[in-house]
Amino acid sequence: MLSNIWGKLTKYYKLDLSNPYCKYFINAQSNDLKILKQQRHLCYYNIDVPFCYLYLTKYNGINLCVYIEIVDSNTIPRMIAVKHRFDDHMYDQDTLFEGKMVYGNDNQWHYLISDLIIYNNHSYQSNLLEKLRVINNILFDNHRPDKILDPCCISL
Repeated sequence: MLSNIWGKLTKYYKLDLSNPYCKYFINAQSNDLKILKQQRHLCYYNIDVPFCYLYLTKYNGINLCVYIEIVDSNTIPRMIAVKHRFDDHMYDQDTLFEGKMVYGNDNQWHYLISDLIIYNNHSYQSNLLEKLRVINNILFDNHRPDKILDPCCISL
């Protein structure tokens, strides 16, 4: 099952997930502080953990959520099938998020979404602010957090 999912992502969507898709980020240096103070910027914490993808798809007619972690390009990715409560159309039309899985001070796992790679069965090409708006809408309109079912909290 998981090899079929990996094949769909790499062959059908032609994705190379061994290279993180977060192309919007740069590491700020101390000399960048002056520029950052002059303009409004979107800041995101750089957490030293590998990127993790959350893939929503249908497999044999069943809604399936799969976390995919790629440690390096020479190893088979680790895939974990889980349950989340997204609306059915999110699975029917394939959705792939990029983010990081972190363990919080609250002793719970959190999936922090940073990008939207596939949306409505297509590679989603848009600017960062539009992607963040769509991700926010998905989380508020198409996802129902469930403290019992969810293996982690999902946030933007």
